Parts: sequence; structure tokens; C-alpha cells
Amino acid sequence: VLNTSLYEGFPNTFLQAWSRGIPTLAFIDIGSRLAGEPVYDIAGEVSEACWKLDRLMRDEAAWNHASRRVSTHFAASHSIDAVLDRYEPVLAAHARAR
Repeated sequence: VLNTSLYEGFPNTFLQAWSRGIPTLAFIDIGSRLAGEPVYDIAGEVSEACWKLDRLMRDEAAWNHASRRVSTHFAASHSIDAVLDRYEPVLAAHARAR
């Protein structure tokens, strides 16, 4: 997925791509991290985006590495299981308070 927006917040298209292991390249940094590093490639200018996109499309190892990063991040932070793990204690505390 190539996101060319400079002003978008957290694009849902990122989540859709990551859930399927599709690498993302963007001009914005939404702050998603895996081991302290951005989950996806971030480009500062069009020429940088061009060579990063070309590398993803031509280099299978680069694609596989990027795919693993987004898949791992999605599973840990945005999957149903990950979200339920964060909400269950809140909902249980709310149920007990009633």
C-alpha cells in the first residue's frame, strides 16, 4: 500500500493491509512501532518513495521482511485477540461496579 497523504491520521487502509501482510509505504509516520522501529517504510520525498517502492516490488526478501513486520505488529496490537486483551479488564471492572 502506498499512502501519499501528508495530513491523514491513522488510515484504516493500513490496518486492512497489515492484517493481510501487505507492506506499507507512506509519507506520514503514525507512530506504530515494532521493537522501537517504524512498522512500515516512511519516505521523506517522492524520489525516496520511488526507490523504496521499487525495492519492495523487485526484492522478495525486502517484501517478506516488510510483510513479517506489519503482520507481527497487527497481530500484537490490532487483532481481535489483542484488542480483547485490553478491553476485558475494563469491561469486567465495569460489570463488577454495577
